[in-house]
Amino acid sequence: MNLLTDEEGRLAVERARELVESVVQRKPVADISYPPVFESPRGVFVTLTEFGDLRGCIGIPYPVMPLAEALEDAAVSAAVRDPRFRPVGPDELADIAVEVTILTPPEELTCPPPERWQHIEVGRHGLIVKAGSRSGLLLPQVGSEYGWTPSEFLSQTCIKAGLPPPSGGKKPAPSSPSKARSSPNTSRQTPTLIYQQSLYYSQYDSTRSLRQKHDELNGIPHRRHRPDDRNRRN
Repeated sequence: MNLLTDEEGRLAVERARELVESVVQRKPVADISYPPVFESPRGVFVTLTEFGDLRGCIGIPYPVMPLAEALEDAAVSAAVRDPRFRPVGPDELADIAVEVTILTPPEELTCPPPERWQHIEVGRHGLIVKAGSRSGLLLPQVGSEYGWTPSEFLSQTCIKAGLPPPSGGKKPAPSSPSKARSSPNTSRQTPTLIYQQSLYYSQYDSTRSLRQKHDELNGIPHRRHRPDDRNRRN
C-alpha cells in the first residue's frame, strides 16, 4: 500500500481545516483536485483539540471509501457531529488544532491471546477490540500521550469496548479468555484484536501557538488531555 508523502499529509490537514471552518461558519468550500493516493480506500480520523483538550474526534476505521471522501466526512463530523461535545463555534476556530490520522487496513492479530501485548508497538499501532456487539478503538498516538505500556494500551482498548481488561491491566492471563460483559445476545468468547499502523499529521495555527505562549508567560497552566472518555480521542 502506498504511503502518503509529507506534502500529501500537509494537504490532508489543510483540507480538513478548510472543511471544519466551512461547516462551522456555514460557508461553501471549493472543490479541489486530490493526488492519486487519495483515490484509494483508507481509514482516517480527524481530531480537533483546543488548548490541549479534545474538542472532537470522528473517523472511519476501515477502508470502505476513497481517502478523499472519508477525510471530508470525518472532518465535518469531528466539528459538528461528535456526540460527546457541542458543535464547534466560530469563535473557537482560531484556537482549534487539527490532526489527521491516516490508517493502514486493519489486520487481525492471530497470535495466542497471552502473547498479544508483546506484538503491540505503542505509538505505531492502533487497536480495535471486538467481541459480539461490543467494540472499542484507540488510535496509535493515544498510548503515547498517556505513557501506557503495550499491556496497558491493550487493557484500555478493552475497557473502551466495555470488556474487562486482561488481568487488571497486566499481561493477559495464560488460559483465561476475556469475556464480553453480560448481554442478552453475547456469549463467552475471546475478543478479536485488530491492529493498525498509521501516519498522522498535525497543524497548529499561529494564533493558537501565540495564545499558548501568552498563557505560559503569564503563569496560566496549559491544559492537557485528562484520562476520561470525554477527553480521550478514539
